[in-house]
Amino acid sequence: MAFVFLLNTPYPIGLNLIIAIISIIALYELQITTGYIKNAALTSVSFLFAAGVAFLPFFVDHNTKMVFSVMGVMLFLFIAIMFWIMLRHHSSIGLDKIGLVFLTTVMISAAFMTMVMLRDRFGIFHVILLMVMSWSTDICALFSGKLFGKHKMTPTISPNKTIEGAIGGVISSVVITIAFAYIYQLMFKGTWTNGVHVRFWPLLILSLCCSLISIFGDLSFSIIKRHCNIKDFGKIMPGHGGVLDRFDSIIFVSPFLFLYLQFFLVVIN
Repeated sequence: MAFVFLLNTPYPIGLNLIIAIISIIALYELQITTGYIKNAALTSVSFLFAAGVAFLPFFVDHNTKMVFSVMGVMLFLFIAIMFWIMLRHHSSIGLDKIGLVFLTTVMISAAFMTMVMLRDRFGIFHVILLMVMSWSTDICALFSGKLFGKHKMTPTISPNKTIEGAIGGVISSVVITIAFAYIYQLMFKGTWTNGVHVRFWPLLILSLCCSLISIFGDLSFSIIKRHCNIKDFGKIMPGHGGVLDRFDSIIFVSPFLFLYLQFFLVVIN
């Protein structure tokens, strides 16, 4: 988080590069899991689309309307190329493979792109806030479950997750988020003309919603792991698994946060 914050001003394109790398690794892990990595044509187009989407806000001068307009054109080209691949390799690539690769590529790349758009439209603080809300929920739910967990939440999907852990994760995440925003306000109060003002009621509602969505995102990718009979998506981060294991909740929380801020600002400069 500190790396993203410190390099944001001198090298704003750095976040785009980080998001592009994360997107490609996440897709690689998912396609390894499903076995679709064996088809070079599918994976190449998938990775190129993800990288293009990550840099899209930078190349259209951070214009939100232009981002979605160009994204529509990219989606059309992506669909056309996917069907061309299926026509060329119809004996080995069916509609099920095309559908899954398309769904996961668009979902993951678009979700991560909203992190860049959060920075461009609302400021780097909101990207850090996103990570604080998502990861504090995961970590606190884990420890709360170990300390107080008695009732399994989804035993057939994720046997280690408990209702008590989820409740502890949500409550702890809300408290940590409010504390983080309060410290941020104290640090930058008066730095600019009017300083930084955090609107805590909208933030409280936001942190509660994002914490619940974080749990939903974690469970959603747990279903994929359960179907593929794996524990983690990768081993790139020892103790945490793969990129998808660490960012699965962010894939769901980031778009919601971007949408929420269209109507309710939590920080006013």
